[in-house]
Amino acid sequence: ALGALAAYKDAHGDLEVPRGLVTPDGLRLGDWVANQRHLWRQGVLSAEREEQLETLGFLFDPRQYHWERQYSMAEAYVDQHGSLSSMVRTFATSDGTNLGQWLRRQREMYRADGLDVGRRQKLEALPGFNANSSTFTDSFERFYQRLEEYCRVHGDGLVPQSHVTEDGLQLGRFVDRMRGEFRRGEMELERQRRLESLPGFTLHHVRSSWDDKFHLLKEYCDDHGHSAVPKGHVAHDGTALGLFVHRQRAKLRAGTLRPEHQYRLEALPGFNMSHYELDWEVKFGLLRKYCSDHGTAQLPPGYVTEDGVGLGRWLANQKAKVRKDALDVERTRRLASLPGFDPGQVRAAGARTRRETPR
Repeated sequence: ALGALAAYKDAHGDLEVPRGLVTPDGLRLGDWVANQRHLWRQGVLSAEREEQLETLGFLFDPRQYHWERQYSMAEAYVDQHGSLSSMVRTFATSDGTNLGQWLRRQREMYRADGLDVGRRQKLEALPGFNANSSTFTDSFERFYQRLEEYCRVHGDGLVPQSHVTEDGLQLGRFVDRMRGEFRRGEMELERQRRLESLPGFTLHHVRSSWDDKFHLLKEYCDDHGHSAVPKGHVAHDGTALGLFVHRQRAKLRAGTLRPEHQYRLEALPGFNMSHYELDWEVKFGLLRKYCSDHGTAQLPPGYVTEDGVGLGRWLANQKAKVRKDALDVERTRRLASLPGFDPGQVRAAGARTRRETPR
């Protein structure tokens, strides 16, 4: 039987033999393994056999082994995060062990007095174990704090579905889950009260793709100081943000933009710009990006962006206007703030000095 057990380990990489396993030569290996464990628990397994099995790496109490293994993982989590209170129910370790579910079961068994004294004491020693709580409750508190921060920073609770916090929490999905619970009548009244008390947040709101795009537009405004998004601009998540803005402006001109959308869009800096103003802001934004990438605003007069914008020619025209004092003070100031901008260094494309004029 020991030889068959060793062969099983060679073939499977472990000694977790199924109870009903029978070898090709008829040996009931699963029953034999179970019997060795039974004899060991009764204290009647011979020392020689115990040593032989231990040499193979045999586990006399596999349940205790697995419990200790997952307990060690919980200790490692505490070492890294300081407490178990932040562990969500779906948390899994790098090897795929669902530690969040294990912790939930330990709390349930603790409350039901289903753990021996040794395990109870070990769990009580872990910061944040809190047997009267649950991983979901702890998870809710953590998400709630992030949602509270989001509402405070953005002024509303319109969290994009794809939004992930800096510490990796999928806040958009959490909000969807809370609204789903509310619609199904499954939400606790206290939890409902707390969520509805957040500024700008409502459980009744059904977020749309428009909201997601609007939040991307707000992010663009935060980065660029205006909402003059180039028509070909694509956001970091692949959203055609420039096209979205172009369509909203077209609807505004046609009088078909929804009032609540118009109100929110017009609150953004630069949304009501004229076509000329918008064009200038877009090209200035492209020039600023060029400066960020190349460290200077000195670009060839014939330079064209990837989107086909003749940025070099536009810049040459701006420099000509500055030299003629034909550009307003604020735009002149903004151009002059760019590294390398010098209207006296570059002539308009095709211009010749008197000496270069052919005779």
